Amino acid sequence: MLWSPFGPHPLPADPSGTPGGEVTWADEDWDVFETSVRGAVEAGADTLPMGDLMVHVGMGLVGTPYEPGTLEAEGPERLVVSFAGLDCVTFVENVYAIAAAVKAGVHERLDERGVVE
Repeated sequence: MLWSPFGPHPLPADPSGTPGGEVTWADEDWDVFETSVRGAVEAGADTLPMGDLMVHVGMGLVGTPYEPGTLEAEGPERLVVSFAGLDCVTFVENVYAIAAAVKAGVHERLDERGVVE
């Protein structure tokens, strides 16, 4: 089977083997992520095709303030997770990331925040 960016992908078996670096991830952002993932599963959206799941997740982020330049963080480049404000690109990227997490079964490990991060 060929790899597809649209298929579900399991969490790494060994989280210590994942790329390192600084991650900016506030508790408020984790709450949005956790609520989005749990909400999608509770609504049964995890069984939908990826595109439909993305619509479901995206509808949950409607009303998030528009903020241009969200990827232009000061200092060295790092992973920034923020739902406080999104531009059009980060909206789609975050919707995809949440939907992919739902498809990967992350809801079963949300109590292990350090592993999921």
